[in-house]
Amino acid sequence: MMTFNWTLLTSGTLQVVKPGTGDRPRNGDKCLVQCKLINNSVDEDTQENGEKLLKFWLPLGRGDLEQIVSDLSVGSECIIQSSDDADKDENSVSIYLSLLDIVRGEPISMEHNETECILEAVSQLKKEAKHWICNSSEQSEHIKKAIDKYEEALDMLYSRATSRMLEEGSFSEIGVGLHCNLAICYNRLSKPYMAWLHSNAALKIRPMQVKAIFQRAKAYWHIGDLFNAYRDIQILESVDYLDDIAVKRLKKQIEQVIDSQSKQYDKEVLESFQVAVSTKSFLIPSHSNSTAE
Repeated sequence: MMTFNWTLLTSGTLQVVKPGTGDRPRNGDKCLVQCKLINNSVDEDTQENGEKLLKFWLPLGRGDLEQIVSDLSVGSECIIQSSDDADKDENSVSIYLSLLDIVRGEPISMEHNETECILEAVSQLKKEAKHWICNSSEQSEHIKKAIDKYEEALDMLYSRATSRMLEEGSFSEIGVGLHCNLAICYNRLSKPYMAWLHSNAALKIRPMQVKAIFQRAKAYWHIGDLFNAYRDIQILESVDYLDDIAVKRLKKQIEQVIDSQSKQYDKEVLESFQVAVSTKSFLIPSHSNSTAE
């Protein structure tokens, strides 16, 4: 039983044997195509046994067969055979291709196709990164591998997408999500400055992205900027944030450090005053002297 040798579509040569008189297909159309595979090794008397016929509707896209059909008109017939003369022997096989009809569809722009390709590739990279995160058990090597995948996705998003694509909601949301996930990973690796950078990048796109605000608060906390960390916590308390427990935990940690620093400061001031009194090394302000007179 014969099978279609579809490699001929890329390795063979195409010759139009009958030009069509009808319309030419375009992206988004469905084309009624007839393919006839002919085994040249079969004798003419038994030629029908050496043929295999297929008729099907083909949506135009980016495949090799679709590219060939897009160059034909309704009624066209062509033959595709091996481009190597040595192959045109008794074992060679040819494909006869006919375009019978077209059903018009919605035009699909090249930008639309490119958008789908980018989104599919980015989605796959996010899945791979999530795999490392879910199976990391906080192991730094696994988190680093997840970061590589997220950064690769981010690079693909901004290097291949046009400015018009980036203005679309789907692209901007994906960018925000990637920046937030990178901020989480960098905070887990105790790299607060990188976490801060990606948090701010997400907030530049969506100023009230609570996930990014929380990661920025954690970054401030690790850096030691308690004022800004506490300010971000207050922002989160004013909105509905799903992980309320994590916010309260971080707030408590910040308040404990602030309280500890305040007590340490008071202690240092008291000790300095006691030393000054015992050594009589403190100075009386000049305005006090004038009042005493």
